[in-house]
Amino acid sequence: MIKGIEVLATNNIYTCADWCIIGFAISLVISIIFTTIFIIERKNIFCCSGFLIMGIIDIACILIFALCCMGYNHSKLDHVEYQVTISDDVPMTEFNSKYEIVNQNGKIYTIKEKEN
Repeated sequence: MIKGIEVLATNNIYTCADWCIIGFAISLVISIIFTTIFIIERKNIFCCSGFLIMGIIDIACILIFALCCMGYNHSKLDHVEYQVTISDDVPMTEFNSKYEIVNQNGKIYTIKEKEN
């Protein structure tokens, strides 16, 4: 950090792995396909066994999605954001060449390092 920047907090920002998104899409498609087939095969979806079968299929798809979401916590680190205060002594040309302002809340800035 440049002299004159006080770091108040550090936040790691993660990106969702591609397999999380693929898993969600697959579970959604499976749920839609099985529900559609079930509706076509059985004209009356409001019978007890119909709800039971669709419920089991949907719960299985929700579990697949939940496992994909758990994988989100183990995804790759995208970047680190810092909540900082910036003194008037910091040369803004040097600051702007190294950091990008993500957000500002009063005198507290959320910044991240610029990618080379």
